[in-house]
Amino acid sequence: MTWDELREMQRAGMIIGAHSRTHPDLTKPGVSLVDEINGSRDDIQRNLGVTPNLFAYPYGGWDARVAAAVRAAGFR
Repeated sequence: MTWDELREMQRAGMIIGAHSRTHPDLTKPGVSLVDEINGSRDDIQRNLGVTPNLFAYPYGGWDARVAAAVRAAGFR
């Protein structure tokens, strides 16, 4: 999905949330949670002018460490 497509969806009333930058399984060792989670939020903020507060876990995968990183990034 492109930023232009996301802007169009946003104009149509959709809420845009974050889903990570590169869609990895966030529970796997070696995944940079700060880059994937915070970076995704920063990218959306920079490109769409809104700060997302919703986060969808790629593949539905999460654990206590990942959930803590998502909360620390400001998602609810």
